[in-house]
Amino acid sequence: MFETANPAGTRELTTLQIPLPAYWTAQQVDVWATFVTADAKLAATSTYLGTVTLA
Repeated sequence: MFETANPAGTRELTTLQIPLPAYWTAQQVDVWATFVTADAKLAATSTYLGTVTLA
């Protein structure tokens, strides 16, 4: 499966909560993140954040 959140938040946030389907609870997922300018003209290369277990 693949899930995106656009826009998920701003660069200044230190945490983020993204609503996901309930059946994903307790599943391990791989997480990537990137940043895009407000006008969507520039984007950073995505970064792998690791594997997390969803609560």
